[in-house]
Amino acid sequence: HIVITGNRGADKSSLINALLGYASTDPRAAKTGAVETTTRRSRFVDQKHQGHIWYDVPGAGTANVTAWQYYYNQQLFAYDLVVILHESTLTEVRPAIFTPL
Repeated sequence: HIVITGNRGADKSSLINALLGYASTDPRAAKTGAVETTTRRSRFVDQKHQGHIWYDVPGAGTANVTAWQYYYNQQLFAYDLVVILHESTLTEVRPAIFTPL
């Protein structure tokens, strides 16, 4: 169980699609867009690598949700592997998400 997390707009859904070999137009693909597209956790079973399940979660870094709330709301403690995707310089919110770990 692998979750891809990071700030909104970091192309988390696009990465999942690339890892699974899905074009953005594939009905099985994670939804992508120029604005915040992922609003709830989605599960993707990897057919190429048996036993791998990818999770796409909403982006962090919104004004209404603290890093601590994000960690618990997205249940980041429940995954076998947490991948933090960032689009530029590492900021305070990303390391803060994992302080409870």
